[in-house]
Amino acid sequence: MKTYRVVSQLSLFSIATALFVASAVTALHAEEAGGRKYSHYQGPKKTIAVAKFDAHGAFVAKYGGWDLGGGLAAQLVSELSRTKRFIVVDRFDLKAVLREQQMGLEKLTKTGAPQAGQLLGAQYLIRGSVTQFEQNESGGGISVGLSLPGFGGALSPQVRNGTVGMDIRIIDTTSGRIVKTYVVKKEVSGMALALDASTGKVNFGGDVFKKTALGQATRAAIAEAVERIIDGMEAVPWQALVAQVKGPKIYVNAGGNANLKRGDTLFIYRVTDRITDPATQEVLGVEERKIGEIRIDRVAQKYAVGFAAGEGVAPPQRGDVLRYETGRIGGMAKN
Repeated sequence: MKTYRVVSQLSLFSIATALFVASAVTALHAEEAGGRKYSHYQGPKKTIAVAKFDAHGAFVAKYGGWDLGGGLAAQLVSELSRTKRFIVVDRFDLKAVLREQQMGLEKLTKTGAPQAGQLLGAQYLIRGSVTQFEQNESGGGISVGLSLPGFGGALSPQVRNGTVGMDIRIIDTTSGRIVKTYVVKKEVSGMALALDASTGKVNFGGDVFKKTALGQATRAAIAEAVERIIDGMEAVPWQALVAQVKGPKIYVNAGGNANLKRGDTLFIYRVTDRITDPATQEVLGVEERKIGEIRIDRVAQKYAVGFAAGEGVAPPQRGDVLRYETGRIGGMAKN
């Protein structure tokens, strides 16, 4: 009789657990149907690349089977794309991309940075490092394994704490300089699922992970990182490059996808020198001069065509930098 009662209690708890997961996932779908709201943006879109996050030491030892770096980078790419403020390209396997040109990863901060920027296909590179990624119980409750596809018996609902921390760096790929750094840390506490660290593979974008303590903390950390990146990128100028020059036509390597418009005026700059640190070879800055301006006449999806406006000091050439007038941040006039 006692055995029957214990089995019945466990069965009831298992049913309750399943209902908890079902309701959690349903709530998640309802929450994501609206999604995080971002203000409407009409300025030119900067092109940014996101590299796979670094995850070292204790994180790899504890979550060795999880692709922490790739999972967090993929979530960042997804959320940045939702803002509709950037052209986002993922460069998760950054070393392989650079290896194609016999370049080492360290050249992103040395004199080879302009070539690296062209290879990345982005004006800015976002790199991240995982500094915290942990979950723990906040006391009490019963933990009973629940089997779901792809998770085995690794899930249990309980009052949990999830903590995710990351360092974010924004790098100017044309100079190799780190233009912004951020420290993001989010802690979430409440009734949530927990994942066993021994789980072989975790879908970071899946519904079940998002309802774990770690998943909730990850989403909160990614959301804050995106807000910080938006704020930081407002303070750095948008720029494009001269793709080619054919007669009077000047082709720009940005178009409708970057919100360029017919009639826009861009100034042409040419880099005349790069100042490097003699000890580290880090690029400290660049010297450049304004050589003219162009007015956009036709806009295609990925490129635009313009003509010289006024007299320039030198004819434009492939690779020259194009920016909006001084006093405009991100292409939008300052108040």
